Amino acid sequence: MLTANASWLALSLLTGLCLGSVMNMVVYRLAATILRDEDDPAPALNFFWPPSHCPHCGSAIRWYDNIPVFSWLVLRGRCRDCGAPIGWRYLWLELSLGAWGLLCAWLLPPGLDWGAFMLFGAWLLALAWIDALHRLLPDLLTQSLLWLGLLWHLVSDRVALEDAVIGAAAGYLTLGLLYWLGRWRYGFEVLGRGDMKCLAALGAWLGWQALPPVLLLASLFTLAFALWHIVRRRAHRRSEFPFGPGLALAGLVFLCYPLLH
Repeated sequence: MLTANASWLALSLLTGLCLGSVMNMVVYRLAATILRDEDDPAPALNFFWPPSHCPHCGSAIRWYDNIPVFSWLVLRGRCRDCGAPIGWRYLWLELSLGAWGLLCAWLLPPGLDWGAFMLFGAWLLALAWIDALHRLLPDLLTQSLLWLGLLWHLVSDRVALEDAVIGAAAGYLTLGLLYWLGRWRYGFEVLGRGDMKCLAALGAWLGWQALPPVLLLASLFTLAFALWHIVRRRAHRRSEFPFGPGLALAGLVFLCYPLLH
């Protein structure tokens, strides 16, 4: 484990905050693109156009209102032009990726592994938020995450490439089996197809050996999330709860776990 100097910690923190700003755009625009009604006359969003704007009044966001964390705090979570609220998600995603950047800098020196860890965290936190908000795990993120993991293991020896390939297949097939058993036994989907692809991506990054503890920890995270909502009367026992956030958090834990010893 590396004891990082202050400049490296600061640089990694800044990178994480900027990644959080980018991932906020991905969460909003990717979900809006997937859920868009084909008959909607409004122009379709993409990752590059239109420029950053308020979804309520359409006003372009000035560059000084687009600084991670700082701008949200200065504006007190509201649009400068129309006063509409800016969701807490924007702040939390930037802060969480900033914290992830600090952790990665503490554990790793500058280099390829640090970059891989940063991308892994950015992809997983974006997936967690999209699934929490929309019950979606988009193929664009899950499949690209899987291939990024396999490519990483071509040049890194943290996980043997054959273990990563087996992990990808085993992750998909494990939840795929639960998916089809649930449809056969109960007549409805007990898991989404995106959950299979997300676990396959985690298997590609962590290797097949990590899949059982990842599934256990993801289930515990999801159970805690469900109980919290039930206790606060925001849901009931028959409510559906997303599994993606639990998978994402478990993946982050098990990526870092070997470096903590």
